[in-house]
Amino acid sequence: MVIKTKNATNATTVPAKEAERILRGVISREYIAQRIEGGDFRGERRGGEWRIDSSDLETLRRMIVEKNYSSVRRLAVDAGYIDFDSLMMGGRILDMGGGGEAIASRAFGRETLSLDKSVRELNESGVFSDKVCGDCQRMPFTDSAFDGAAAFFTFMYMPLKMRTNSILEAKRVLRRGGTLVICEARVASSFFAPMTLLEVRAKIKAGGETFNASYGAVLAREGQSMKAFRVLASYCGFREKSAISMKNSFIIAFTKR
Repeated sequence: MVIKTKNATNATTVPAKEAERILRGVISREYIAQRIEGGDFRGERRGGEWRIDSSDLETLRRMIVEKNYSSVRRLAVDAGYIDFDSLMMGGRILDMGGGGEAIASRAFGRETLSLDKSVRELNESGVFSDKVCGDCQRMPFTDSAFDGAAAFFTFMYMPLKMRTNSILEAKRVLRRGGTLVICEARVASSFFAPMTLLEVRAKIKAGGETFNASYGAVLAREGQSMKAFRVLASYCGFREKSAISMKNSFIIAFTKR
């Protein structure tokens, strides 16, 4: 049986397992499958396995293996100046996707725990907090283990299904009344086209320091709007607590119901 996705293809397709090998394991077969299912990559489900369009796979290979972005549609967003030190979060905080710049750990201190799938990103994040290598969709923590969770420029790397699973996991590991804070660049879904590379730049203040940061990920079909995250968080069992809307970015705080 063949299941066509929103961006179905008539071209040659490659199994997600084989695509993972070609991409040297940088992105997993599960991630590839979820991107195809959500319509972010072209492909199909055939014989019980997800298969990616061969041209999309080649584009990914050039980006990931060769660092060649010449064939990619690129969308640059300047998220502006964001003061994370102004956000008030106390207690035990989970930094979702907290490798790299470790923004939440810088802003909220040593009681923060950074979770990231990439050992390299965690190693680059300094010594601002404790670190755990793991998946936001399957967090290795007990129920109600944290007072708050932060996802700063994290969901831009995820398709809708992965975002949903991760927010549901955040709900599980947060205590009742705990806070989830999401910060993302603002990108309307109308900008979506398959294999669009979203490039975000921001000037960030965290831990008393100001620095420039940049992020890059394939744009999800749902885009990056406040409305989309409000709907998703409500579906996952959160209610909105507060919001800050800037020109090209936003911060929303949600409370676990």
